[in-house]
Amino acid sequence: MTGKNVAMIVLHLRGGFTALLLFFECLATVNCIKGWCVGRIPPSRFEYKKLNGFYTSLQAKKLCENDIQCGGFTFKGAKHGVDKKEIYFFHFVADDQISLNEYLKYPHWSTYIVSSRDFVAIRGSYASELTSSSLLRTKHM
Repeated sequence: MTGKNVAMIVLHLRGGFTALLLFFECLATVNCIKGWCVGRIPPSRFEYKKLNGFYTSLQAKKLCENDIQCGGFTFKGAKHGVDKKEIYFFHFVADDQISLNEYLKYPHWSTYIVSSRDFVAIRGSYASELTSSSLLRTKHM
C-alpha cells in the first residue's frame, strides 16, 4: 500500500481543547502476485471442490503446494492462526492487477496463490475428434 495526499487537520473545540486529526488517503495497490493476499477469490468454474474443507492456513498451504492441480485457496479470516477455517480451493487463481483489486472488496478474507510453481495440471478427458492437423489449421485461422 502506498500513501498519497496525507492531510493534517486541526479542530478547535469548546473550552480551549484542541484535537489533532490526521487523515490518510491511501491508494491500495496490490503487490501480491504469488503468496498471501488480502481478499476473496470469487466463486468460479475453477473451484477445486475435491479439496474444500476445514484446515488451518498452514495445512491448506502445504496441501495446495503439493497438489499439482491446485492454484490457490481462499477463506474468511486472517492467514495467521491455528484454528481451522473453511477453505475453498481453486485450480486457477487470476493474479492480474484487476483481479487482485476485485479480491480486495472482501478485506476480511485471505487468499493464497501457489508460489512454488507457475502452472497447474488438470486431469480429465478431452475431445478426441480433433486431429493434430485440424488443430494446426485452426491455429493459423
